[in-house]
Amino acid sequence: MKSKSLIQLFLRQPMLYCLLFAFHLSLSSSPALAQYNVTHMGKPYNTAGSETGAIRVGDTILSFASMPPSSDGGVFGFNNTIMQLYQARISRDGKVARPKPNRWNLNSKKDHTGNLAVDPVSNDLYFTRGDVETLRCDIWFAQKKKKRGWEKPVRLPGAVNHKQYTATHPTVGRLNDSTVLLYFVSDRSGGYGGMDIWYSIIRNGMAEEPVNLGPMVNSSADEYTPFYDQRNGILYFSSDRAGGKGGFDIYCAVGSRNTWQKAEPACGCLNSEQNDLYFTITDYEPASGFPIGGYLSSNRKDSYFLSDSMCCNDLYRWSIDSSMLSVNKDTLPDTSHLSPFHIPPRTLFPQRRARPAQPRQRDHSRLCRLPAALCPAAQRVSGAPAHCRGLRTDAAVL
Repeated sequence: MKSKSLIQLFLRQPMLYCLLFAFHLSLSSSPALAQYNVTHMGKPYNTAGSETGAIRVGDTILSFASMPPSSDGGVFGFNNTIMQLYQARISRDGKVARPKPNRWNLNSKKDHTGNLAVDPVSNDLYFTRGDVETLRCDIWFAQKKKKRGWEKPVRLPGAVNHKQYTATHPTVGRLNDSTVLLYFVSDRSGGYGGMDIWYSIIRNGMAEEPVNLGPMVNSSADEYTPFYDQRNGILYFSSDRAGGKGGFDIYCAVGSRNTWQKAEPACGCLNSEQNDLYFTITDYEPASGFPIGGYLSSNRKDSYFLSDSMCCNDLYRWSIDSSMLSVNKDTLPDTSHLSPFHIPPRTLFPQRRARPAQPRQRDHSRLCRLPAALCPAAQRVSGAPAHCRGLRTDAAVL
């Protein structure tokens, strides 16, 4: 039977693309295939504290946040330790140098600083600063200079930041007309419960009134650390909703603004029984645009700690062999029952818990739920204790 590349399927079925990505992550985690890896980055990038939010700025800089352990050996005392941004140069052969504190004047001496995001077109920077005492966060902005470097960062003007609510975890997308969409996380009123993902249009440096992404993405649980894949129109995020492997799991949803297909879990060894957050994509297969590498943060068993083995997130590198992009049709799940992808007319979801009427969604979840036995034994870990899922118990809150 003739082989069919994933990009051909993607062009016909964008939602299937998201699911097939999860399917191949699961399939390729088989020890026999050994084409998918989640690798602990080790020292000096990880410490006994918490490392989160790894992204690549351009082709030469890896940026992430690091938070030293507190006096009790964990990161539960946010007011006696501080999160800062670090950066490391990436050489042409892919080697990452020793990290150093951020050199673009983004860090604050008195507030937590983290969650860096880059506008894919303008290279403007968005990031989070959080109050050490209250842990309430605001999103900050640094405009790219015409030549080199960035302007002095400012608290993002407009409606995103609010003195009564947290605004954190920015990620940037663009509409076809180049309109800037800032996706972010907030506990503001009008959500579906806990921390929700919202978006705001940025015009002339001002953030317009935020809009909730709606129930296809958000739930009554917490949604954290969104990353928008601009190339493929897919939002990745983490949630501790029911039905996951444990703690926070990584999900993906196809769409834009507040019009989305139902979020589905990214399965296989990408998710563990601990917290899995800050999923990002840094590498794509050139011909197809299929994601083949990036980063995530997790407190799975390889992570460093002082006294509490579940306290702290570390940086992990994920990758998938590009040979997985061309597969025999016999290895793909049956897709004959799937209808063509359709985005319903764009309407604003009401800012309330009642779920608005939506086009009927087919259950595609079976396509990416493969047996846990496909994961190498070294990556099968025991469940996280209840305290690791709390809102205030790890650096994900910032």
